[in-house]
Amino acid sequence: MDKFEELHIKIANYLDNLMSPSEEESFMQELSTDTDLRKLYEDELMLRAIFQQGEIKSEQQVKVAPVLLLWRKYKIAAIFLLTIISASVLYLILNKKNKEQEKAVTDNTVKKQTPINDSITKEQKPSELTQNIAGTAFNEFYKSYSSESDPVEISNYYNNYKEHKYDLVIAAKESDYQTMGIDDKNELLKQYMHLYKGLSWLEKNEPAKAVQQFDSVSSSPKNKTVFFEAQWYSVLAFLKNNNITKASEVTKKIIQTNSPHKRAAIALLKQMNL
Repeated sequence: MDKFEELHIKIANYLDNLMSPSEEESFMQELSTDTDLRKLYEDELMLRAIFQQGEIKSEQQVKVAPVLLLWRKYKIAAIFLLTIISASVLYLILNKKNKEQEKAVTDNTVKKQTPINDSITKEQKPSELTQNIAGTAFNEFYKSYSSESDPVEISNYYNNYKEHKYDLVIAAKESDYQTMGIDDKNELLKQYMHLYKGLSWLEKNEPAKAVQQFDSVSSSPKNKTVFFEAQWYSVLAFLKNNNITKASEVTKKIIQTNSPHKRAAIALLKQMNL
């Protein structure tokens, strides 16, 4: 268990009231002197506040939704009931009228049903709102990938990406960059090439293809750096594709790690929950 995990467990035990009085006193003293612990503690407080806000909104939606459904149900029933009554009365009174008058009754019925169409139009607005939120978040948080510590063996592909030669990056084959007899190194190069290809697809406005490449980057102690980058840019690709649900899922995973994008992930999650 690394230091990050130990600190995270301490914070969780304190916030969940699982510490004894002496442990709480020791924790508070440590909190005043340990900078890493204090930063993680502040992040955890912010994260819990975001989750609590999301739960409250979900409860409100659950309470409101049945009322809306009930209103819509009886509203439609009332419209049809009025239509039937009107038609019956008109039939008794105007039984001997010509087809033109009957057509007028039909037109009147259609007009009475237009509020249903209006409600359907209103129900389409949330998807537009989702697109606006995703688009705004992407524009605010997206920055072109940049690094000074990537493997030198594939620096030409990194340079191609930075020079906007995305097709050259995407077209690269394993045989183009693999080194003979160094399996661990080859695996690391392969992970970075998945990252570069995903970044190139994202720049070409192909977020679905970008996600496929980012998902191919595996998590292991030897390539945590490239994995954290791929994980963060997959969030941005989901936003680019207007998929807030998937973006939120991956963002929550990032927050549970020591990713260099953790603070940005917390800020992004807060924005998506507004």
